[in-house]
Amino acid sequence: MKISVIVPVYNCEMYLNKCINSVLNQTFEDFEVIIINNGSLDDSAQICAKYADEDPRVNYVLKENSGGAGEPRNKGMDLAKGEYIVFLDADDYLEPTALEVLYKEAVSMDYDCVIASYRNFSEDYITDFNTILEERELIGEKEVRDYFTRIYPNGEAGYLWNKIYKKDIIDHYEIRFPSMQRLEDGFFNVDYFSHVDKCKIIGDVVYHYKLNAQTQLFKKSPPNYYELIKELANHYYSTIKQWGYEAEDVETELVKFFLNELEVCFENVYNQTWQMNKADRIAYFERLHQEELVQYMLMRKKVVGGYVRRVMRYFKFRRYGLMILLIKTKMHVKKYWKRIFGVIKRIFN
Repeated sequence: MKISVIVPVYNCEMYLNKCINSVLNQTFEDFEVIIINNGSLDDSAQICAKYADEDPRVNYVLKENSGGAGEPRNKGMDLAKGEYIVFLDADDYLEPTALEVLYKEAVSMDYDCVIASYRNFSEDYITDFNTILEERELIGEKEVRDYFTRIYPNGEAGYLWNKIYKKDIIDHYEIRFPSMQRLEDGFFNVDYFSHVDKCKIIGDVVYHYKLNAQTQLFKKSPPNYYELIKELANHYYSTIKQWGYEAEDVETELVKFFLNELEVCFENVYNQTWQMNKADRIAYFERLHQEELVQYMLMRKKVVGGYVRRVMRYFKFRRYGLMILLIKTKMHVKKYWKRIFGVIKRIFN
């Protein structure tokens, strides 16, 4: 078996057929697809079971819900028989030639990882564009790590699904996902790239990534989202220290990520599942304001776009009223004037 495609599933009945069909209809033939149903409450179980009954390449497992996609992916890796691992999210889909392209590149020079370009699209197709990566080869531990630290945790290095991984490396170093509801991809890639010394980046678009709407992001953001961001940042800083890098030399992209996601935390105070009143929101802002890591990142806020930089300036000086007004305006424009929001975003970022 050459490739194992691992698909964690949770309440994705609307997208599952397109997702699974995109794997089964690949031009590459020597693969298995491992579908791990993480306790879905919709009709995902019936859809997955039907595919497993009809196609021997489908290995379907139903498990109790564990909160995030990390544990289902771990289960998938435990079951995987392939020499290489590809991760696919249940609301996304592959190009018909994706596995063929990734595998041919991987074995051509025995690369530890191949990173491919991808398409981003929204459900209403207002947003639809390709992220085309510059093709290059990285040889040697230092060259790989210099590249990784320069761009992590943006999509090129932070995402799982635009890559093919060697199962031998995963198994030998016992690389697994942490049990958390978000950002587990970033942990996995930091740990995996600690053992990569040969990597290829390609310009071929192999993956179609669905961008989440605001309501979907709210559903995915747990009340401890800041703690998850902090945990990821600390894991990265700890790792690069082991690699021999000075933080200030390789933290620009992480600072951007941290402050952008901190702004998401501010938006989340209006998430109905958080059930926050005005006093709760102010207390939440104050708690974050006292975080040492937050204060450290605020001193480096010049690296983010104009909108987030202004939000962080208001936050730094505890001008929460102005900060909330700016955030609510952004959320309103994003929800009701999506095209205008796209133009404004390009201007201020």
